[in-house]
Amino acid sequence: MRHLDWRQWPKDDKCTYRVWCYQGTVLRDPHTHNFHELFWVESGQGFHWINGDKQPIKTGDLILIRAEDAHTFAASGGQYLQFVNVAFCTGSWERLKQRYFSKKRCYYSEKMVERRSFRLNRMQLERMSYLSMDLRNGARDALAVESFLAGVCSMLENPGDRHSTKEVPDWLAKACVLIQDFPNFAGGPSTLIRLAGKSPEHVARVCRKYLQRRPCDLVNEARMHYAAQELRQTERAVLDVALDCGIENLGHFYKLFRERYGVAPVEYRSKERHAKPDRTGWGG
Repeated sequence: MRHLDWRQWPKDDKCTYRVWCYQGTVLRDPHTHNFHELFWVESGQGFHWINGDKQPIKTGDLILIRAEDAHTFAASGGQYLQFVNVAFCTGSWERLKQRYFSKKRCYYSEKMVERRSFRLNRMQLERMSYLSMDLRNGARDALAVESFLAGVCSMLENPGDRHSTKEVPDWLAKACVLIQDFPNFAGGPSTLIRLAGKSPEHVARVCRKYLQRRPCDLVNEARMHYAAQELRQTERAVLDVALDCGIENLGHFYKLFRERYGVAPVEYRSKERHAKPDRTGWGG
């Protein structure tokens, strides 16, 4: 069984960031390591073999991996599995735990993998993309990884994003989930209102009260998440992606994308394609 050692990382690096894509259906030999990891599935579905158990995983699954875990992956038949993996020195978690969770057992303190497995919705997946932006762009120091981990823990501690999901009315919560799916977001705010089943004024008022956002903000977040995913994973023209999002004005699409990701769509694609060698891998 392979054993991975953080001391093999480049000097001064406290973490790694990799995007893995598995197409093979045969589980490879598991590996162990002397560092913690976490990964979240961006697309596809497959299996995660961990400590002797074979568990199905799919888009939206977030799994925390302890240093002593032995695990490996495979795609489902006829499918592919793409996930982001962040590995980091155990000391980063210990410092975070001491600061925020010293009085309770949680996250990497849990031995059962079921207690370290979470389901993320589309908005939370987008949030993971934001939280990991510095790592994706090359930051590997302790500050970058601990900032990322603090953000992940904050999201898991507060799954409603600023408000508890229990406070948000069910009809709004369901509409916010449904609007993340293609082609719902292409229909714009009117589709969100239709999915909510309430008047435009009531939807706008409740969005402001519980989410501090307008309906158009929620729709544009879903659009830009889809656009970023398409730019990362395909060679499609930017105009075609914009039209998929329901935006015919290319200038407006560029403006929304730049506000969300800090760069123009073409530059975003270029940066993603020219990432460091340790960021992308292919499983068998």
